[in-house]
Amino acid sequence: MAVAIGPVTLYRYLHEVEERWRAGRFESLASRTNSGGKRERVSASRTASGVVIRVGEARTVAAQDTIPLTHWNTEVQRAPLFNPQTGKLLRLAVRPRSLEPVALADGRTVTARRVSFTGDAQIDNWYDEAGVWTALRGRLDDGSTMEYRRL
Repeated sequence: MAVAIGPVTLYRYLHEVEERWRAGRFESLASRTNSGGKRERVSASRTASGVVIRVGEARTVAAQDTIPLTHWNTEVQRAPLFNPQTGKLLRLAVRPRSLEPVALADGRTVTARRVSFTGDAQIDNWYDEAGVWTALRGRLDDGSTMEYRRL
């Protein structure tokens, strides 16, 4: 993502994540982020003692069932979570809400269930009736709102 005025780029955001899952179970993650020049790298892997999350030299061991908060995965509603960009363990309350119409990026509308996450993050995810991630709305640190819509 880039924010520009004319030919001048004011802000650039790049977030790349590779997750590995085996038989429906989280195995590892590697992420790289450049947020306005601030670079972050996170790695995480499941071990016998738990999920080991590394950010630079820092190391955290989380519970065995901890997974990254990656919105495509409906399991984020039921598991302990960590932020794949920062490596921080997240304290979130999860509240499934009602089915409602959601506009997709291409203009179509689908029926999807909203799931609200509150606490360390303020995010609403929508999953269609097949459980496929459909949309996201979240509050950023500066108070602005971001939205993603499935194509």
